[in-house]
Amino acid sequence: MALICAVIAVFLLILPPRDHNFGFGPEWQCTRMGEGDPICVKLIDKDALKRN
Repeated sequence: MALICAVIAVFLLILPPRDHNFGFGPEWQCTRMGEGDPICVKLIDKDALKRN
């Protein structure tokens, strides 16, 4: 059982994390940085800019 837990822990540490939305909606694009918090940018609707 300890061997199975160790193998799972190694895979979780080695594999890169999947994309998260980090609690934001789909209009946000977040990039995980090597250290620290992720950087998130709100995507703009190009059609909304043309209407203004």
